[in-house]
Amino acid sequence: AKIEERWEKLPRTLIPTRRNRTAAEGAPEALIALLDDATKAYVFGLPAAAIAMCRAVLERVLKEFYLPEEESRKENGKPMMLGELLALAEKRYEHIRRLDLKSYVAKANKVMHRYEGGRVSEDELEAVRQFLEATKTLIEHAPQTPNQIPV
Repeated sequence: AKIEERWEKLPRTLIPTRRNRTAAEGAPEALIALLDDATKAYVFGLPAAAIAMCRAVLERVLKEFYLPEEESRKENGKPMMLGELLALAEKRYEHIRRLDLKSYVAKANKVMHRYEGGRVSEDELEAVRQFLEATKTLIEHAPQTPNQIPV
């Protein structure tokens, strides 16, 4: 019954598609796979896995849809960390600031670095659902799809 209840609460996401093949080929498919994993983890009551996958989705969406140029411009030869990417995206896009993604990343980091297992509270599952909802909004309002990335 709980699985069905979580399934009904799950946000549905529309992922922009490419019009033609590019160097970013495979990007939407990989994103779909990450979202699918996050969704399954949420539905089956695995919030630690779900929130880790949401964090991965967020990072991928920021890199591929919002800040594709940052992948080629790495500081000291190292890729930008998620916090840096998010800060830059928030400066450029008003709707990202309104999503309060920093709070979700903080929760995800806490789970990933201090997870102790055990029973899952409804609040934790709701936080995952909200992260999925924020990720959905981020994808649907992306300024460009991978085929529009300047070469």
